[in-house]
Amino acid sequence: MPRKPTKTPVPPKPPTSTPPVPRPGGAELRDSAGLRAYTDLQKERLGLDLARQVLGSDAQEMIDLRAQRGLGADAMDELKQFYELKVSAGQEPDEIKLEDSQIRLAMSTEKFFLVVVSGLEGETATPRVRIIANPVSQLRMSQRSEVRFSGVRESHSLVYDLRPQTAEPPRRPEDIE
Repeated sequence: MPRKPTKTPVPPKPPTSTPPVPRPGGAELRDSAGLRAYTDLQKERLGLDLARQVLGSDAQEMIDLRAQRGLGADAMDELKQFYELKVSAGQEPDEIKLEDSQIRLAMSTEKFFLVVVSGLEGETATPRVRIIANPVSQLRMSQRSEVRFSGVRESHSLVYDLRPQTAEPPRRPEDIE
């Protein structure tokens, strides 16, 4: 019987555009968010409070799961319905990012809701709460130019394990008696 030819992996094509040229002397980083009078945690807490308000729930009926990383939801109500919150201080976004755990949970149950809270900032703020049932079937998936690489710990590389600095400088061998 003739042998089947094996396929040779094809390396990815190089980018079609040239990378930007670095500026001599670098550039100073700037915080594009500016100064805010609140923290991200406060913003998320307000988003959860508003979600509870429109759903007619309180802290006992809708529990906060945000401290439990990797569950795939920020809150759960007494009916075991899951709520993933996306809170924006400004205008309502048309695109949101879901983590792997959130997508897995959304695909595993019909009791998953995406809650998009927006319009929280400013003296004349008009908050909006949008609740999307079954978001993975309603929203379009868009691909970003993000590529993740794994295998860092197994790679051929230089590794430097640094010790914490002490108050006194390290001693030279000739200084030791």
